[in-house]
Amino acid sequence: MATSTLGSGTLVLAGTTSGTTTVTATAVAGTTTLTLPAATDTLVGKATTDTLTNKTLTAAKASTTFGVGAATPSGSGSGITFPATQSASTDANTLDDYEEGTWTATITNVVGTYTLTTVNYAQYTKIGQMVYGFLSVTVTTSGTASDSMNFTLPFVPAREGSGTGRENVSSGDILVSRIVTGGAGEGRLYKTSGAAAGAGTGTYVVSFMFLT
Repeated sequence: MATSTLGSGTLVLAGTTSGTTTVTATAVAGTTTLTLPAATDTLVGKATTDTLTNKTLTAAKASTTFGVGAATPSGSGSGITFPATQSASTDANTLDDYEEGTWTATITNVVGTYTLTTVNYAQYTKIGQMVYGFLSVTVTTSGTASDSMNFTLPFVPAREGSGTGRENVSSGDILVSRIVTGGAGEGRLYKTSGAAAGAGTGTYVVSFMFLT
């Protein structure tokens, strides 16, 4: 049977078979009270790794990062780490995904083939269902390409989207990007007049958004 010893500011609990656990009361001004719940429970230590269930945090503060779902908290910066694969929520007021990254954009043309293109950058930010993309492509040699430029997307779109852009080197044309659904989806470039864009040489910079 376990025994206990009361000392000056300490409570020593002997283990059922071996060892002891010492509870120490630090020096305080006045009297403090430690209230234990009226239930069979396990105390959570400051230096231990534990799972909290059905707890409400008031004015909570994280000095680094914390993960939601099955995500492992990031080891850099401070913020919220979401799972690599979205755990979608049916609640309209729950943010269930956030991701920043790059993708390998493939550049083609509706008619013909480019001889030489370079993707300068292809970056995206995904917040919940919404994807924001930023793409810069330089066409050095247009080859047989003669219609709208097509580009692959970082995620499969569930709805059509749109965006704007500009050709920065040759014509200075203001562009419109259209996000097309079907299969993996794709983006297409047009001039504001509705004519095809992206067949000639130049650097095409576009931004777009769509829902997944």
